[in-house]
Amino acid sequence: MKTTFRMLLITAAISLIFTGCTVQGTQGSNPGVNAGAFAGEENGTQQGKPFVTSELPVDAVSPSPEFLPAGDYGSAGALKDEVLTLEKMLTYAIEDEYAAHSEYEAIINEYGSVNPYSNIIRAESAHINALVTLFRTYGISVPADTGDEHAVIPSDLKAAASVGVQAEQYNISMYEKFLKENLPQDVKDAFISLRDASLSHLAAFQNQL
Repeated sequence: MKTTFRMLLITAAISLIFTGCTVQGTQGSNPGVNAGAFAGEENGTQQGKPFVTSELPVDAVSPSPEFLPAGDYGSAGALKDEVLTLEKMLTYAIEDEYAAHSEYEAIINEYGSVNPYSNIIRAESAHINALVTLFRTYGISVPADTGDEHAVIPSDLKAAASVGVQAEQYNISMYEKFLKENLPQDVKDAFISLRDASLSHLAAFQNQL
């Protein structure tokens, strides 16, 4: 009961922050999906799948080797790892959220507090807090935040949006891969909510392009 109540609180907190960065749309049928995450073409999605502006297929659970990001941090490591454990999945997930938060923070520092970054960075903070709760629930040490080591400064806001699109695509693919595993229900619910939030973020970045 304590775990279930905790997850309800986490989901509610995440949903409140997501409302600031989602586009208008109708509520999807999946639990945890925010309004607009699976809206129509005008919101950057079609039949539940966002339009993709780069080559990586957003719904690819295991992208082809040529599409995999470099390194082993966050989604880069998760998409290459063939033997996943709960600790590994939580670690990859929080690393990817650290990286996203640091990237969007770097963009804000360079170009000012502009949308959608100023809204999405708050959502990234909620993602991290939700994952920290899961680490503590399962007695796993929370990794240090080294996301700033992976941040880059895009040349302009259009390039920044392109970075956002790719980052969210990899993030979505990571969570899709995790959801194929045998997960505790609270972890599964959190991963669904985080994936669906990234679908909304992806649409926001695509609108910028």
